[in-house]
Amino acid sequence: MAGPLTASMLSSGPGEPWSPAREVAVIDALPARHHRRIGLYMLQIGMGLLLPCLCLGLATMHAAFALALGGGLLARFPLWRMPGFALALAFAGWQLLSLAPAWMEAPTKLPKGLGPAYVWLSLFLAQAAFVAPALRRWSLQLLLLTTACSALLATAQFTVGLGGTSMWKVDSAGERYHLSVGFAPIHLTQGFLMAMVSLVLIDARIIAGGLEPVQLWFCRGYALVAMVISGARLALVALPFGLAVRSALAGGRRARLLAPAILISALVAGGGALLLLSPASLGRMLHGEDGRLAIWRVAATEVLEHPWLGLGGSNAFHDSYNAAFARVLPQQDNEFAHQGGAPHAHNSLLSLAVDFGVPAAALYLAFLGRALLPGWRARRGHPRAWALALALTVTSLVAGMFEDLSGHSASSYATYVLIGLALALCQGERQGERPGGAA
Repeated sequence: MAGPLTASMLSSGPGEPWSPAREVAVIDALPARHHRRIGLYMLQIGMGLLLPCLCLGLATMHAAFALALGGGLLARFPLWRMPGFALALAFAGWQLLSLAPAWMEAPTKLPKGLGPAYVWLSLFLAQAAFVAPALRRWSLQLLLLTTACSALLATAQFTVGLGGTSMWKVDSAGERYHLSVGFAPIHLTQGFLMAMVSLVLIDARIIAGGLEPVQLWFCRGYALVAMVISGARLALVALPFGLAVRSALAGGRRARLLAPAILISALVAGGGALLLLSPASLGRMLHGEDGRLAIWRVAATEVLEHPWLGLGGSNAFHDSYNAAFARVLPQQDNEFAHQGGAPHAHNSLLSLAVDFGVPAAALYLAFLGRALLPGWRARRGHPRAWALALALTVTSLVAGMFEDLSGHSASSYATYVLIGLALALCQGERQGERPGGAA
């Protein structure tokens, strides 16, 4: 009993505010066979594997997450003490509440798309795990490897052809020189993943340090290539905003002045890439004929009609879309008329509002903002870590304007794990001129 009592006293000593890093130090001081220390190892290994699994598909992400969550429970890690946890729990609770009416009507029918109700835990598990420099080192090395594997597969899909039912999705009879998905389910998810990974790789030295420059620059370039050939407009639009935020916060005065120029140049380059890869899509977007506009109008009408609990789940919007489209846009052709309806609202916040009610969207923004507060407080000691955390958040929110990223587990994992990694960096010692070297 002495170990746990001592740990409790150390983690809440007078004048020493609690933090995930302090809790990890307390658990590390326990005997090697203590169940809390074994649980901490499981948590760290699970999150260390989840980072590279972001590039390998959803099944591997879920497996790594389950290991990390099981370890957190065994370690009795107080995730609830982290900023934003209570709001995230309310966010999950509201989603479940919105499903109650439909569940009561058909209690034997299990609701689908419940990933957003629990994947947010990875944000807090990441903060607990990645305070360990050794874990960041080997996990980032694995991320470099899986990024290269994903980009290599994407290149094969782009040049040979995308199609088939195998896990590789390479088929010479399929689409060629149009888009690629890597290990992701669709090209939009692939583009978003590569955009987020690109931001992390830019600051890889403060995360892990000691990386080979040639290897690092190769993977940075390959991630950007994979993002471009995915044909995901949301990534091409969102990444420049993330880069501008990072430049404005992490650079000197000159970098802050150049941030708008970086944003404009990147957007022009992204427009050029779209013109090369998907000129028809770019033309529809510039002429206001993009199919998302109709989806957004229908979704907004549904939100106004069901503001509190939404339609009751991710499938409800799809099922009610065609009828709602006929009411809202009776004179316009419905491109989803023969598909049973649009799959989702193609906007993260709008999707949350139409599926689970406006409070769900508000709680999502609130818990993300509250979770970022420790990084903001540590911005003077850890400017680059704070810049990375905010850049990842901005990239996710901007990309989410064009796709339901918050409603899908793969893109949610990318958002939460990478932001959690950046926030974990804000808990270490004060950064010097070359902060990655000592890490």
